[in-house]
Amino acid sequence: MANVAMGSLTVQWDLRIPALYVYLQDPTHFRAARSKKVGEGVVIDFDTRGRPIGVEMLGKGSLDVVLKQIVQKYHVPQLRQLESRRDLLRRLLAESPA
Repeated sequence: MANVAMGSLTVQWDLRIPALYVYLQDPTHFRAARSKKVGEGVVIDFDTRGRPIGVEMLGKGSLDVVLKQIVQKYHVPQLRQLESRRDLLRRLLAESPA
């Protein structure tokens, strides 16, 4: 696993599989109370108040879903920071051997 800071977000990726996890909140202060699959290979974790705290992306095709639908539907403006780094995120997903 490796981490990279992108603005106020932390992105963790697993080099063994094509997976990214975007922390929207500090993981030492928030735990997921529930998760919701919102697309193929895309899961949003929510805290006890129903606020999004993280997004998991599995597979190479899920990135555009996250950057467009989740920002609008789940009101996660922090993910807009990733739009300018989309190419980097795609490379991170492509580096994994799976």
